[in-house]
Amino acid sequence: MTSRFALILLLSVPLAAQTVTGQLEGHTIDTSGAPIAGVKLTARNTESGTLRESASD
Repeated sequence: MTSRFALILLLSVPLAAQTVTGQLEGHTIDTSGAPIAGVKLTARNTESGTLRESASD
């Protein structure tokens, strides 16, 4: 009976997968402080080597 209760309890708890998220924010500007559009941006995860590329707007 106890093992059946434990099984029901475990199955009724929603399982959450691990999710890794992040966010980078900043400004692309020239030496005078004017914004620069269309700059290629690359972020690399140093542990996995994964790259994410984007461009500034």
